Amino acid sequence: MFDLIETEIRPAEPRSAGKPLLPGGPISQPDHPDLFSAPPSAPILPAGPPEPNLPEHKTTEPVYFVLSPVRIRQFIATASSNTLDHWLYYCTDDTGGAREAHANGLIPNADEPPILREAGAVTSWLAHFDEDGPDDDMEAGEPTIFRLRRSLVRSVIETDPDAPQQPGKRHYLLTGDRLSD
Repeated sequence: MFDLIETEIRPAEPRSAGKPLLPGGPISQPDHPDLFSAPPSAPILPAGPPEPNLPEHKTTEPVYFVLSPVRIRQFIATASSNTLDHWLYYCTDDTGGAREAHANGLIPNADEPPILREAGAVTSWLAHFDEDGPDDDMEAGEPTIFRLRRSLVRSVIETDPDAPQQPGKRHYLLTGDRLSD
């Protein structure tokens, strides 16, 4: 057993500044500054005017709106002509145009704007398509429906003045930014 009486308690010796903590040599200064020391007196950033973060001119690149395909059976089962939802729909029976829209998205165009429809207008379009069948155009194919969130395009659409104005059956034109006109 350990006997406390035999141990001798000695006070700790003060360490001098040049004395190493570990045997084997003097204390070396670290290459990086101490985090708690005073900041350096020289500025870290080079002197001069700050670089602007935003470009001075507007970019002329078009905005592409990504579309999500909708299965027609699922749309017919869930859509109602009288309800407003959070989606607007892009409809086409042009197979090539559908592939391009799915791959590249929709681009706002003031001259020939893509038409976006509410759910009730899409059901009317599908009913018209079923009654009349595809046009005689060789490029016409099966009807295709895409959707995108109404909130994403709210600032770049205008109500189509030639289309019905009933809630749930409206058409919109994807013309571009209304604020820049």
